[in-house]
Amino acid sequence: MIYSMSIMIIAAAAGLGVRIYFGASPLGLLGVNVAGSFLAGYLGGLKTPESPWIVAGIIGFCGCLTTFSGYALENVKLFEQGEIFKVAANFLLHNALCLFVCYSGWLIAHKL
Repeated sequence: MIYSMSIMIIAAAAGLGVRIYFGASPLGLLGVNVAGSFLAGYLGGLKTPESPWIVAGIIGFCGCLTTFSGYALENVKLFEQGEIFKVAANFLLHNALCLFVCYSGWLIAHKL
């Protein structure tokens, strides 16, 4: 248990580092959410989902990399600025794109 907790902490720290580096702008936030969704789909689709490395990758790395709260805050800020088109585009891109790439990752993992 301690071994897998250590893996989780390291994976979470790595995900956080990538998130801080790339996710500081609306496009960066979209990028980390799309990348994290693909990776979560891929890892979740692998044949060994109980592996501590896979669990750490999904929960630790992807959990710290992606952020729904940041995405929601960006939409609220855009809405408050009257940028309704940008809110709609941001909403559609994050939801549709992240679901699509998550499923793509899942399919790729199942073909391996």
